[in-house]
Amino acid sequence: MTHAECAAALRALAPEERIDPSLLASLDAAPEDALTREELKNALDTLFDPETVEPVLEALPETESEYATRAEFAFCVSRLLGKESAAEDVYYPDVAPTHWASAEVLAAAGSGTLTKESLESMTRDGFLWFGGYLYRLGDDGYFLTDSEFDGLYFDKNSRYTSGSAELDDYVAQTLSDFMTPDAARLDDLKAIYYHVKNDFQYLTRNYYDSGATGWDIDEALTIFRTNKGNCYCYAGAFCALARGLGYNARTYSGSIGIENQPHAWTEITLDGKIYICDPEIEMNYWLLQMYTDNFMMLRENSLGWNYQAVGRT
Repeated sequence: MTHAECAAALRALAPEERIDPSLLASLDAAPEDALTREELKNALDTLFDPETVEPVLEALPETESEYATRAEFAFCVSRLLGKESAAEDVYYPDVAPTHWASAEVLAAAGSGTLTKESLESMTRDGFLWFGGYLYRLGDDGYFLTDSEFDGLYFDKNSRYTSGSAELDDYVAQTLSDFMTPDAARLDDLKAIYYHVKNDFQYLTRNYYDSGATGWDIDEALTIFRTNKGNCYCYAGAFCALARGLGYNARTYSGSIGIENQPHAWTEITLDGKIYICDPEIEMNYWLLQMYTDNFMMLRENSLGWNYQAVGRT
């Protein structure tokens, strides 16, 4: 816990005139410094009877560290306020139930007893979405942080990122609009597939060499900004959205058909199998009033032609 976090917590707990001004001054003077155990005691003493603070501090787990954590602060404040908790009925995705202070941390997050509601609607296959942004729970109950899972990178804030904040925002907004609570992920994937197929307009643009990489983010941004684009834009947008749903997706620049026409598409790897998703091709079929073709999650051997790209196996 930093000095700045402690000062913010104290100001949230009580009017500033009730807080020792010298304590606040020392915390504000070095906001990034770590809070020591002694400073934690002084902070609690300024709000509570020191005689009640001492036994609460003694209840903290033994540690060799001289510094206090946010969990320890939450534990102490919850105990001193006499807040109730119902740890066995509570679920917060970023607080592991095995953590020694989980009950107090959860109690500190609300104004009264916390109870769990619809846990199964919050997480699907270990993934969670808040405001359309993707997070992933590890086996230990904590969010993945600064790590990869199935080709997806989760940053220091535990949020999946494409590497482009602008694209991440477009993806989050789109997923917020098209995801259905309690739906299977595949149903949400189908919804965004048809969104890409139906809601964008084709626009002739540049092509890329077979096997070219690094174009997908720029092309996805083009179609999100303008609602227009070619096969590269469609592939980039659908790939970004599929990854936002937690799928291991990637784009290819290559060719299709016996005439080797330049083309781009998305492939999703699921359970060790590769599936082709091509909303731009399906959009063209529909323009030709050929409504029976579906190019979402198809195995290549079910198609009438091959998808080819340099470096594609």
